Parts: sequence; C-alpha cells; structure tokens
Amino acid sequence: MADVSGFNPNASYEVRCDGVRFAEIHQSRFFEGKSRDLPTGEIRESKLFINGTPVGVVSGLTITRVNDNVVFELVPLP
Repeated sequence: MADVSGFNPNASYEVRCDGVRFAEIHQSRFFEGKSRDLPTGEIRESKLFINGTPVGVVSGLTITRVNDNVVFELVPLP
C-alpha cells in the first residue's frame, strides 16, 4: 500500500508537472481540461482512476503515472 500520509482526501490540490498546472483535485475528485467543471477521475485506495482505469499511484503529495513514471506534484489550495 502506498504512503498517503501527506494526502488529505477532503482537501483541494493543484496538480502540477514541472511547475505547470495540469489539473485540480477537490475532495478526491480529479478535474482536468479548460473548464474543470466535470470530474474525469477520482482517488481511491491510494490510486488515481481516470474514467474507471487506474492510471496513477498516490504517495504523499505526489502522483506517479503508471505508464511512464512521470511524477505530478500535489500543491494544497487554500
């Protein structure tokens, strides 16, 4: 099981890759795209699921994409 000690499932985060804002997470729901008004995924059991498919592993305040090991930083939002 991954370490999710830094991730709060009730909080909101900006998802960044190389400092660029990629998406947002609000209460474990993953929002991406221009409008960010519809969730495309969710975090469950220390994994990021997009459209029902596990695509990333949550560890602390990072998500590692499983197909290419790209690391995304989770930055807490106020």
